[in-house]
Amino acid sequence: KGFAGVHNVSKDKAEGVPFALRPYPPAPARIPPLYLRGLDPQARYAIDGLPEVRSGQAWMAIGLRLPLNNLESSVRRIRRVSMR
Repeated sequence: KGFAGVHNVSKDKAEGVPFALRPYPPAPARIPPLYLRGLDPQARYAIDGLPEVRSGQAWMAIGLRLPLNNLESSVRRIRRVSMR
């Protein structure tokens, strides 16, 4: 559907790396969120390039929206900033 994404998380759930790619744009198209998995629901996480700090539970429920144009990709770093 014009979008591919994967997400890896460290064993201790302290860091993760989502990767998204838009190989071609079906017109018109809105890229769906990349739903993150494997985060600690109780911990709080920051994602490089985004101002929000949210719980792992929130990131996993809301997902990550990455604005991508044709033939663009995005890699972000997720890091745990605190435990509840």
